[in-house]
Amino acid sequence: MFRWRTEATALCLLALVTAQVAAWTDGVTAAMAVVGVALACMATSWVRQEIVRQVVAVVVRHRFQGLAKRTSMRTPKGRLPLVLRMSVEGASVLLLLGLRSGLSLELLEDYAAEIRTACLAQAVVFYRHPANGGLVTMEVVQPWGL
Repeated sequence: MFRWRTEATALCLLALVTAQVAAWTDGVTAAMAVVGVALACMATSWVRQEIVRQVVAVVVRHRFQGLAKRTSMRTPKGRLPLVLRMSVEGASVLLLLGLRSGLSLELLEDYAAEIRTACLAQAVVFYRHPANGGLVTMEVVQPWGL
């Protein structure tokens, strides 16, 4: 999952490495080294596949939250279900949802067809958390696989 802390740390480390390489050599060599490392990472099929998987997960989350805003899939005060965690496993995107007071698993199941359409999914399956009634795992199965 993309997190801003990880991205900021990676950017800072890249800046530090670039500054150190630039101190040892001229600036052009440092720039070429950084571009070379970035291109090598992008050329690796695993990196490209992982980027696509994470982008699909973010799109699924965004489309689910957009659907929740446009429907009555929210509390009487207008608060949306919380997306606590998202992960990609196989051909599925798993969203761990925190249900606020006034939301239920049955309400989400009533909107399964709309969620499937909004998230461009083949199927949507809900799993109740065994220990906490306020947590639900929503599995969004993508038709093209990931």
